[in-house]
Amino acid sequence: MAILTDVETSSSSLSTTYDHKYDVFLSFRGVDTRLSFTNHLHTSLLNANLTTFLDDEEIQTREVLKPEIESAIKASRASIIVLSENYASSTWCLDELALILEQKRNFNQIVIPVFYHVEPTNIRKQQSSFGEAMGKHKLKKEAETNAEEKSRLAKKIEMWKNALTELSNLKGKDANGRLETELIKEIVNDIYRRLGVPLRTTTQPQLIGMKEHIERITSWIKDGSSHTSDVLTICGMGGIGKTSLARYIYELHRREYTSSFVGDITRRCAEKYHGLLEVQKQICDDISKTSSNQVYDISVYTSIIENALSHKKVLLVLDDVDSLVQLNALLGNKGSHSGSKIIITTQESSLVEMCALFKAEVKPKHFKVSLYGLPGTKSLELLCIHAFKSQNPKEGYEDVSRKLVKYCKGHPLALKFFGMSLYKRDVAYWEACIKELKKEPHSHIKMSLQMGFDSLPFKNDKDLFKHIACYFVGKDRDFTETILNACDINTRLGITNLIDRCLLSIGWNNKLMMHQLVQEMGKDLIRQESPDKPWKRSRLWCPEESFKVLKQKKVHQDPSSGQQDSPFEIDGMVHIQPLAHVEEKVLHRLGWKNLEFIKERRLGTYHTSRGSHTSSQTKMYYEFGIFSTIYLVEEIPTWITCRKKGPSISFTIPSTPKKLEGLNFCCVEMSPHCYFALPMIKISNTTKNQTWTYDHYIDSVSFGGNCLSLLSHWLFGSNEMKSGDQITIIVEKRTNYGNRFYARQDTKECGISFLYDDGSMEEEDTLGYYKSWNHIIGGDLSPFQLTTGEYLLDNSQFTRYTSYIDDEANYKEHRVGFKAFSQKKSGGPSHVFSKEYE
Repeated sequence: MAILTDVETSSSSLSTTYDHKYDVFLSFRGVDTRLSFTNHLHTSLLNANLTTFLDDEEIQTREVLKPEIESAIKASRASIIVLSENYASSTWCLDELALILEQKRNFNQIVIPVFYHVEPTNIRKQQSSFGEAMGKHKLKKEAETNAEEKSRLAKKIEMWKNALTELSNLKGKDANGRLETELIKEIVNDIYRRLGVPLRTTTQPQLIGMKEHIERITSWIKDGSSHTSDVLTICGMGGIGKTSLARYIYELHRREYTSSFVGDITRRCAEKYHGLLEVQKQICDDISKTSSNQVYDISVYTSIIENALSHKKVLLVLDDVDSLVQLNALLGNKGSHSGSKIIITTQESSLVEMCALFKAEVKPKHFKVSLYGLPGTKSLELLCIHAFKSQNPKEGYEDVSRKLVKYCKGHPLALKFFGMSLYKRDVAYWEACIKELKKEPHSHIKMSLQMGFDSLPFKNDKDLFKHIACYFVGKDRDFTETILNACDINTRLGITNLIDRCLLSIGWNNKLMMHQLVQEMGKDLIRQESPDKPWKRSRLWCPEESFKVLKQKKVHQDPSSGQQDSPFEIDGMVHIQPLAHVEEKVLHRLGWKNLEFIKERRLGTYHTSRGSHTSSQTKMYYEFGIFSTIYLVEEIPTWITCRKKGPSISFTIPSTPKKLEGLNFCCVEMSPHCYFALPMIKISNTTKNQTWTYDHYIDSVSFGGNCLSLLSHWLFGSNEMKSGDQITIIVEKRTNYGNRFYARQDTKECGISFLYDDGSMEEEDTLGYYKSWNHIIGGDLSPFQLTTGEYLLDNSQFTRYTSYIDDEANYKEHRVGFKAFSQKKSGGPSHVFSKEYE
């Protein structure tokens, strides 16, 4: 049970102050709103700790209705009249209305009319449905044959007409064009403000799962040890329960202070030009009480508030603050009276300590409470209270209740909203609702969550949020920053801003975490860019939609065919191109000769991130300053003259006046089957104590044959190798592949050759584009450094969804930001960028 401990209150003292039994009386036409708006309003009033009379709950069927309703009206401090289309057709409703207005005139009963899809003009002039209803009452009077009864009816009709006219002139709430949940919230807040202290302060079950927070904050309020004022920030995403918690705490302790609860500050400031002035006026009226004159200068109101705060022990709640302008105007910078307590609810966790109050000589003590949502059992309980008026699912609804709780992920607003919306709905309706929620979020929940996104200060932050929502939730923070920094996204600034606004959090294992509803909101923002044409959206993440887009746009790379003969590139990471399309001058620059016989051959390759085999022409691969190709020939090229049987070769770089431009290495792999796992190549310069281990972009290869050759060119320069250096190259078999075919694979032979600049190299470097990449041999390999001088050249952390755990652990703590190019690209080959990869 998560129903909180009752708050002890002296009932005798209350009875002497108020001769009332109810806080609110609800007058409504049952046929119009009993099962919808009025039911939701009644639930919200009860959850707000307001004792509310509703005729079908308070009256026994055997009792006469009229005296009981009269007693309830007279015993209420306020009445809410829900004026719907058929309200005036009920004589009971009209009698209630007349008595309510009499209580208003004689005893100052608070009256709030709600114009529920009706026009006040029609009520005032008795037109439309109200005119028709009054006409029927008149016809009944005219048909009456008893003179005494006819006279009584005439007086009643006149009384009803006057009551309708009087009511239509009162300031009320208009339901037209508004979300009912927002309207109900506004009505409850208005009643709270105008009633002051509720009649009874017994704990209601609306704060399920909040017991620990309530105890913590209550302890903070009762702590009088501070010689300064205390400020408490309650932060969390929209709808997580900040306002409910602050309101509850406020009602527990408001009588101990000069107090003010200022709700919906952001909305009130946004809706009206002078919204901030109205908020300031409310605070002044509540805690200053020096003047009722209207002020039209924010600075004047701030001065009045500062003066009141400095001279009185105040409990002030500022609900839903989103800017320093608001905080500075509502608190000033002169500090508060010792023992005062200020509670601020906000979605921006770092906002409060930046305001002027914390720049004063004597700073207030600051405490923070962060709300993250309810656990599963409490979530189910909260949903059931609103959906079934009990703490457990109704029989037959257990499965759909669990599904909805799983979708809401502990979000109180969503749980309450869906519970109220699905009240008295059958299981099929629940299932249909859940099915639609999987396609898109509900607009009401999305609106609450989107406020945090809309408050982001930069386009960079909003783009980053969308990137993370679509692709990087659950991914390592360093991994994500590396990728997105290369895409010119400022992740250092952006991730901090997202965390501050409770849109993102960092898990214990450095993973990016985002509430499911927030993530769905982010995806829906992109979906709304073009609801029916996904190819016009800025991002695609759904496999089915991505496939349709690729198919409709007739992209060269057709996922269904498995043919991948078009160029492919992920900027600064890997470039793949059919060998037949590579310019001859590039091959010449690599020292690769006589390769025409392999260019048109096809082979099957496998890449982990794509999860399937693809058949393609022989390709040239480029990554880390290493060019490579894979082909079906048992012999090492004739121009590689230094050879050795087996998986390793050692040598000394010969002395020569020529400049070393690169190293070619080739190995021949043998297998009794037609499946090959590409081995890792480890080159060690023992003289310089440097080692480079290359793990190829392609994981495995299959084709008709039992031998495979892997030819590679390494862009080593004089900084990595020079005459006299001792070099060892080892072809390392993969040990983490469980396939029995790969276990029987061996290296038959390997060989090397050097490429020197003999003066015949072109003035314009043919490989200039490739050398402009940042993370290559001779460039910045720090993201791939294991220890000093040792590098694991493996792009899987950037281009695959899986990686080897041991490798990840080795270099993770040393990883730095990935930067695609060390200089501006120029003269590069035609290529397909990362969107094709995505």
